[in-house]
Amino acid sequence: MKDAKDNTSIVEEFKLFQQEFEIWKENVQRQITAAKLANDKWLSVEDLIEYLPDNTARATIYGWVAQEKIPYHKYGKKLTFLKSEIDAWLFYGFEDEKKAKRLKRQKFITYGNTL
Repeated sequence: MKDAKDNTSIVEEFKLFQQEFEIWKENVQRQITAAKLANDKWLSVEDLIEYLPDNTARATIYGWVAQEKIPYHKYGKKLTFLKSEIDAWLFYGFEDEKKAKRLKRQKFITYGNTL
């Protein structure tokens, strides 16, 4: 009988440990995200033209935005780009729409309404 109580208390302690670990993990992830944002840079369309290889044409960038081929943020009529997302997009490839859309979803999940 004593062994059953001991096992129950061990299971309960483990569940508490799991909950505490999840809270700790979320806090660390928030700190990492905040550090990335602090060191990240916002790019305008003009900045992006200069940053991309081969000085991509403005019309091409607007086409990519319209087709959701590039991660972007839009505030009213102003387009902005987060350098870290552009770097990831360049790393994964220009034409992979699924990865660009995934980056856009991931950005929303990671940053929420803070941008």
